[in-house]
Amino acid sequence: MGSETASAGIYVTILHTKGLQCVKSFLNSSSRMDDEEKDFRQFECRPICAEALARVIMRDEAFKAFVDLEERPRARLVRVMQLWSKGMALTPEQFNGNEGRCQRGSINRLLQAFKTHGIRIYGFTRRLVGKKTFVIVDVDPAKKQKRADQGILNRAKDRVIYFEAKYGGQDE
Repeated sequence: MGSETASAGIYVTILHTKGLQCVKSFLNSSSRMDDEEKDFRQFECRPICAEALARVIMRDEAFKAFVDLEERPRARLVRVMQLWSKGMALTPEQFNGNEGRCQRGSINRLLQAFKTHGIRIYGFTRRLVGKKTFVIVDVDPAKKQKRADQGILNRAKDRVIYFEAKYGGQDE
């Protein structure tokens, strides 16, 4: 499923799915990479990118849709996620910081989205495993102009509520 290569302390995992490649970069040692992977398996997530300021992880159910995206927009989304993790300012074409609120009981999260080529990757930001983390919960692969698909947007909000109900008390 995956192969790992090391170069000057930078580890890259290349995930092979349906002949496509998704590249994840991790700084530090291989044991750090193994720790990252283990840390997020408890949340049914995979690390996508990690920098000093923040990281991006993706729920397994969203990852399946993510690897089905065309290679170019998928690579561009990973690059945008890396920029976000470094604390760089993103344009409205790259990131929407307000896709609406996810509210139920004591849960109140802001849904956000990485965007490119009319594709949206939905998630939310919270502190997880000691660091600011963007948790991706859903992928809208449809190419569109401006508006989000309301059905997928509502499903993403439900997935945020589910995640927070199940794991919400951890590391906030």
